[in-house]
Amino acid sequence: MSGEKCQRVILRETEYNRVNNSTTRRDNFKANVNSQLEELRLEQRRLLNDRMASIQQRHEHYERALSGLGEEIQAIEREQNRKMREHAQHFQKELGSLQEQVQDQRREYLHLIRQQSDKFTLALENQKKELQKQINDVNERLNRKEASEKEQALIWLQAVEQILNHIRRHYQHEKFRPGVLERLNRELELIRDNNKMKIYPAVIASGQQAFLNASDLRVDLEKLEREWEANLEVARQSAAEVMASCEAQKECRFTLQTEEGPMELDGEIDFWTGGALAKLTKTAEKELARLREPAGLTLSDLQSSIQESQERLGVCEDLSEKARQAIIASQVRQNIAQAVAGSLHTAGWEVTDSTYESEDFSRSIHVKLGNLQGDEIVTVITPEAEMESAIQNTLNIFFFDRSTNDEMLRRERIRLIMERLKELGLDGGEATCTPGTEQSPATDISKLDLDRVRRQSSTKQTAVKRDKGSRGGV
Repeated sequence: MSGEKCQRVILRETEYNRVNNSTTRRDNFKANVNSQLEELRLEQRRLLNDRMASIQQRHEHYERALSGLGEEIQAIEREQNRKMREHAQHFQKELGSLQEQVQDQRREYLHLIRQQSDKFTLALENQKKELQKQINDVNERLNRKEASEKEQALIWLQAVEQILNHIRRHYQHEKFRPGVLERLNRELELIRDNNKMKIYPAVIASGQQAFLNASDLRVDLEKLEREWEANLEVARQSAAEVMASCEAQKECRFTLQTEEGPMELDGEIDFWTGGALAKLTKTAEKELARLREPAGLTLSDLQSSIQESQERLGVCEDLSEKARQAIIASQVRQNIAQAVAGSLHTAGWEVTDSTYESEDFSRSIHVKLGNLQGDEIVTVITPEAEMESAIQNTLNIFFFDRSTNDEMLRRERIRLIMERLKELGLDGGEATCTPGTEQSPATDISKLDLDRVRRQSSTKQTAVKRDKGSRGGV
């Protein structure tokens, strides 16, 4: 045996459960999230209203542009435009009402997306049938008016030109249906060529078909844009909730039951989780900024954003539990340090100095003791990866024996320490010697310099200096 000994100390499951139950979160996390969401929700509503207003302006612009067409085509398109405007207004109203909800918000939004997509698909199918009937009616009216083939050809040519120009100027056709407008433009060029060559029957037939196809494209783009808008809204709400959850975690407080009574602690989630909260907050801020400028985002991008925000919400909510466990583990190390000091006190040992590494409660605690003979002991209690339903630490004991080199005395001191630890619900493995130090006192005098331990730089992203006063045992 030697003056440098190491052993693992594990908190028993029953004691772990007791300590675990004695540390509770005091603040209302959900209420804090809702409070943080209010400002973000107002911004989201403004952005949604702005985007929906631009859709209404597009419909109004098309309504005005119809005045250059024949009255028969105007009637068809005004009715179609009316239906689209009503649907857009209904859609905006539904989204606005869902913004007032917090619970199950994403589920309701996603249900709305599916519902609206189904409505549009049904409307598209019905429109094809209705448009064909309306085109037949237009042909009959034109025939009754005895309109010439040239006049009829011009009517359909202008109708196709009008709707394709509107799609080109006011829809994100390349984003949602790449290449389709280009194909219809090629059809339009053929219709123009036939019109120049006075092949009017071909102009009428191909013009009607192109009009049907262009109308289908317009409704399809409305559907896809509305679906994209809805997913953007869900993505924004989800990212905003992550941001609000991160802010709420900063207000976390715990109540810790100690031997001296309940102690209230600031959660300091970022400190206890090694900067994880700051990192997550930065990610949430970046995602919100990306969603505020969404022009380059695809539907797939938005759906991925929703999923990632869901995952981040789970991570964020788990951080307070990780912080709570870290606080418990720190308190257990404090208990071990106090047990070491208490167990050796009757043998003439007094604590001469103690500190956490870098004065950081989440790291190892160092305790130095001395006796009248000039001997010194340094114990270092270092956290290890936690097991399920347990907390474990490594206990290193350095015996700087100057008055004697008595292994029996060292064994007795360890026995006293372990007896006290068992009383606290801690089990220790067999003490082992540091290789190469057998049969001699500890020689690494740097262990005695606790000022060096205090000054040691923290590798954590958040370095928090703490009050060095001892806390009561849990």
